[in-house]
Order: sequence, then C-alpha cells, then structure tokens
Amino acid sequence: MKKTRPQVRYSEEFKPMVVEEIEMGTMTVAQAARYYGISGSASIS
Repeated sequence: MKKTRPQVRYSEEFKPMVVEEIEMGTMTVAQAARYYGISGSASIS
C-alpha cells in the first residue's frame, strides 16, 4: 500500500518571501526547497 503525505499549505506571507530569495539570487530553487523543507518540484516552480 502506498503512503501519501498530507498536503501542506504555505501561508501567504511565506510564499513571496521564498520567491524573493530565489529572484534576488540568494538561493536557487533547489536550495530554497531544501532550506525551507518544501517537497515537490511543482511547489516552487
């Protein structure tokens, strides 16, 4: 039987903060995902 992860909802304050860090070049998408514990590539892209 396949285990599924619960769906995570990110706050409206959190989302632009992560995007800004990526756009400023502070970190890459992969680095941001690791740093903030974001799973799934579609969550950031």
